[in-house]
Amino acid sequence: MTSTPVAKMAIVTASNPGYRNAGMVTVDLACEGIRRVLGSGVAADWYTVMPPTSEELRPYVRESDLPFHFKSLVKSAKELDDCDVVLYWGDFLHSRHDLEQDAVVRLTSGESAMGPGAARDALYRSLFLRDAPDEVVGRSILYGGTILYNTQRDYEDETYHRALARIARDSHAVWMREPISVAKIGHLRHAGIAAKFGADAALLLEEPEIDRLPLTGWAGEIDENEVIGVFVGQRTTAPPWLGSFVDVLAKHFDAGCEWLPWTEMAPPEMDGIGLRPGTPTFGDLLAALPRYRLIITDTYHLAINAWRSGTPAICIGAPQPSHSEIPSLNDFKKHVFYASYDATDLYLSAVDDPLENGHAKVEELVHVIENSSASMIRRIADHAGRSRSDLIATVTSLLGS
Repeated sequence: MTSTPVAKMAIVTASNPGYRNAGMVTVDLACEGIRRVLGSGVAADWYTVMPPTSEELRPYVRESDLPFHFKSLVKSAKELDDCDVVLYWGDFLHSRHDLEQDAVVRLTSGESAMGPGAARDALYRSLFLRDAPDEVVGRSILYGGTILYNTQRDYEDETYHRALARIARDSHAVWMREPISVAKIGHLRHAGIAAKFGADAALLLEEPEIDRLPLTGWAGEIDENEVIGVFVGQRTTAPPWLGSFVDVLAKHFDAGCEWLPWTEMAPPEMDGIGLRPGTPTFGDLLAALPRYRLIITDTYHLAINAWRSGTPAICIGAPQPSHSEIPSLNDFKKHVFYASYDATDLYLSAVDDPLENGHAKVEELVHVIENSSASMIRRIADHAGRSRSDLIATVTSLLGS
């Protein structure tokens, strides 16, 4: 009996030591859903610069709960040459600030630390396929990345500029997660061969992957559409008006409020926003999102996962443009996401008190949520569906070529 040939796919994702970042777990789960669609004829290996098990896992998840096991990208870089598809999946993988401020820092720390020069060399060989043959670069796909915070100064680093230009130009296909990065990376690609605007990778997550996660029943205790979930202060300092604003908004919706424990960060001391008993699993957190009337947050991937689940999210961020020593934590990415889907009516500047002129701003928000949020949800879902189908078709075509 002749066995069916198995195609090999490498999936390269952002580092998430200890699975600390719940949003990045949803990004990876979305890719697992795509891997399942490709079928048993495709064998996938997962790679990242710093595997999750390099740190103690966050208590909301066990390694056995998740369907992937990561290899060290740096130690296994040569394996990519033998793959039929190399899929670079989401986030800031090819941005220079992430290379220097995250990846290099991780590799030069700890017991088996490398020197800075060796670390950069290893990262260019693995993240950018710098030394790989042209045919290997031609089998690579970039999906859901961003170079939103790159500036001309980054390209003064000629090693980085050459490496980014090559993989952007010669890879099989490129989808960036927001329109600004589409334009920026387009300057590096062959004339007339544009990158595509692909939905953020977390938006490609579908219910079958969520349904496989362990649950405790914590999410089922939420009265559906009668509670506002609040998680603010992780990325943007909670503004002084937050408590009053949430209270007024809740009264307009005749809804309760509770702290949504997206991380272990303690809730701020605000009347009416308590933390329900229990220790939710990662699956519980995702199962809770569609049960809320709306979510108020400052956290990029929580907002994205709320919209993905069909729940509108009010996002709080710094006014734009703003600056940050660590660009990937800058609020501009949140504003760009909302602007890309005509949802900026629900983006609030942390420095502007929405109650300054009475309840007019709250009434405006209530009107948008009740009358327009369904259109926003549909617009985001439609784009995610098209992006997912297009990516699957492209991978399938490349595997068959």
